[in-house]
Amino acid sequence: MSTVRRIVTGVNQAGRSVLISDGPAPTSWCTEVWATSADKPQGFDPAEIKPTLMPPPKGTRWRVVDLPPDAAMRRTPATAAIEGVSAEGWHTTNTVDYVFILEGDITLEVDDGEVELHPGDCVVQRATNHRWRNHGTRPARMLAVMINLE
Repeated sequence: MSTVRRIVTGVNQAGRSVLISDGPAPTSWCTEVWATSADKPQGFDPAEIKPTLMPPPKGTRWRVVDLPPDAAMRRTPATAAIEGVSAEGWHTTNTVDYVFILEGDITLEVDDGEVELHPGDCVVQRATNHRWRNHGTRPARMLAVMINLE
């Protein structure tokens, strides 16, 4: 999958808007585009802190997640490296997540159901136990904005 280009704007000492940076967004288990916290409401580069599933308290995370096919996940479970995510991919966060499917087909599973998602579909994930599955043969990509409710 292609890298995510991130452009960040700001304000200079004269009060004029400027381009602060233009380059690839940092990656860990996902591409971390931007983060906010209670003490930094305009945000910060997520590369400045340890990669975590949860956004900071009263904060957000903007992410692009590349989901490998299930067959590849079984060989090397990427979820094992993410604190709070089971080896099978199940997790619950105290967040409201806005998810947009960019590429590929993804299955969202919850305790009592599942739904097939396709490019252009949107999900509002509200602090529920869930996991994402890719039953296809190619990686799928989704964009997620996670808002911490704490």
